[in-house]
Amino acid sequence: MVYDVRDHIPEKDRGKVPEDQNPLQVCACFRDLPLDTSSGPYPIVDFIHGTAGFRTQNLENVTHWASRGFVVVASDHPGIEFKDLVTFANFPPDQVGDARRVFAEFQNPSGDIAFLAGHVDTSRQGATGHSAGGAAASLLGDIAQVLIPIAGGTGAPPTRPLSTLFIRGTQDFGDGRPGEEAQWNAAEPRKRSVLIARSDHLVGSSLCGLRAPNDPNIDLLDIITDNGIGGIFGQAAGALFRGCTDPRDADDPYLAWSTGVAIMNHATTAVLEEGLHCAESGTSEVARIQGVFQPNVDLYREAL
Repeated sequence: MVYDVRDHIPEKDRGKVPEDQNPLQVCACFRDLPLDTSSGPYPIVDFIHGTAGFRTQNLENVTHWASRGFVVVASDHPGIEFKDLVTFANFPPDQVGDARRVFAEFQNPSGDIAFLAGHVDTSRQGATGHSAGGAAASLLGDIAQVLIPIAGGTGAPPTRPLSTLFIRGTQDFGDGRPGEEAQWNAAEPRKRSVLIARSDHLVGSSLCGLRAPNDPNIDLLDIITDNGIGGIFGQAAGALFRGCTDPRDADDPYLAWSTGVAIMNHATTAVLEEGLHCAESGTSEVARIQGVFQPNVDLYREAL
């Protein structure tokens, strides 16, 4: 499938992005494939995007989880999407409420998801998200057994889930360590924390990997600002993109985007499989992360 990022900018601005700069998202995923009814029922994982994001902002992560036997949902959240922030039409979002409605839909699947009736296990649910979405995910411990806040919030889940994984970059908005420390100290076991070295707020996000097809040196932020999209907000968005590797700079201190994706997939999948597939191998697999990705995982700790 191919996703067009222009769907997430204000309609009046979509024509400003020339075809040779349009950063299409291509994934090895397909519509209308037959459901594997010989396996299952399948656990549910809901991904919640962050401020100025959209449903495919972590496409490489959600498709990986789906490939491992999870029903994965990623929605656009009104009021906090990129197109809302750009036009200052944002209104108070309700990401937690949105996620609860998503999970509720699977209690009795109908409409577009009717084909999943009898094939999902609503007693096994995971909630994850990035930034504001990660903070929202942390509030779902009463209905999700596994919570994975990514660069989101500094507190602990108010309702203790079965398992929590915190992920953050060491340079998250300058220094991610205080946020990681605060979350770790506040949370109760079963908990894990991963600090990804030389990484900022968008570590592992597709937003860092989106480049103009005619020039990999032109990233999504360049496309937005160079084509007059976003105005003041477009300029301010530079703070979000600060940690994205710049191919033009051989001395760029930040971690390569693809390495961040690999680390994220390793950690999140192991914790989801342990908690929602009851796979004992996930316990040892996540603990290997620092050795597997040395020196790119700055810190890994667990309290089980």
